[in-house]
Amino acid sequence: MNAMFAGGWMMWLFWIGLVILLWLLFKGILGSDESRLSPSELLARRLARGEITPEEYQQRKAMLEEED
Repeated sequence: MNAMFAGGWMMWLFWIGLVILLWLLFKGILGSDESRLSPSELLARRLARGEITPEEYQQRKAMLEEED
């Protein structure tokens, strides 16, 4: 009886793990809204996150405006 009980739990863990794995895959593929943002919006987000300095932001923004 213990073998059936352990096997049942292992099956539940398998399915839970599979669901979590699929969720993480789809979240990575479908959850990113950055692919739908314009370059200037992405630049503003990078500034807000602290990934670039305000000086870098201004330089890159000027470069984007030249391309338009």
